Amino acid sequence: MNTVNFLINVDGNSWLHRLDPRIKLLLLLVYTVCPLLFAEPLYICAFIILSLPLWLTAGIKWKPLAGPFTGVGMLVFFVVLFNLLWGGGRTTDTTSIVYEGYREILRLGPFALTNLSLKRALFLGLRLIVPLTTGLLIICTTDPSILAKGMRKLGVPLIVDYLLLVSLRFIPIISEQMYNIQNAITIRGVAGKGPGFIVKRFKLTLMPLFVTSLRRTRVTGIASECRGFGAGKWNVFYEEFSLKKSDYGIIAYSLVIITGSFFVRFGLGLGWSAIGNF
Repeated sequence: MNTVNFLINVDGNSWLHRLDPRIKLLLLLVYTVCPLLFAEPLYICAFIILSLPLWLTAGIKWKPLAGPFTGVGMLVFFVVLFNLLWGGGRTTDTTSIVYEGYREILRLGPFALTNLSLKRALFLGLRLIVPLTTGLLIICTTDPSILAKGMRKLGVPLIVDYLLLVSLRFIPIISEQMYNIQNAITIRGVAGKGPGFIVKRFKLTLMPLFVTSLRRTRVTGIASECRGFGAGKWNVFYEEFSLKKSDYGIIAYSLVIITGSFFVRFGLGLGWSAIGNF
């Protein structure tokens, strides 16, 4: 199995690729904070719809994003599942009075599935989807070093920039190591079907992957020390960033979303319910 590097989209030339990294971070901030104003799934879906044009015009290759999308889907699934089973079990008589129409659908011991937990799990899952997918779009269309420089320009501490840069660089390396280990397991005749085999294969993959990752982390740390990491403030860049028309367009777009979100939430009083308090 060949490793598919989702950072291959970094080399694209769409308008989104050419955006200033600071504007991309602003876009991520907008799609992270604004959905927090709402507790109704319908209004959070509006942010997903608003992000679709960004994806469709980014000129990216979809196949390399299968792995990251799977990871996002798994995270959202477990968050939704936890709130489905556990959220309803903690409701009280007071909750039942505040949230009209409360009813229990299914109970398994301490766990309960209610219409309250169903709605809460839905909007919490949607809240996660918006910032996670937007962050993924920005990461896969921006070189990690450029993104780190943009953060540094905004005054983010150097250690935070370094951690982001190393993390993004390590993802393809770890993925490649995982596929190499799995291929080695297959070559050695470890085969089978069913949940038992999946667990066994996971155990055989986890330890070598953990050890090789630690080794690479140690080598990276030594290399950083040899190059005098932290000796300078990294405030001088050979490439200066300047805002273009597309950057100003995204700033205006962000201001419209922020203004509209606050107007709908606080001006019209929409997009909120008692479920957001439980």
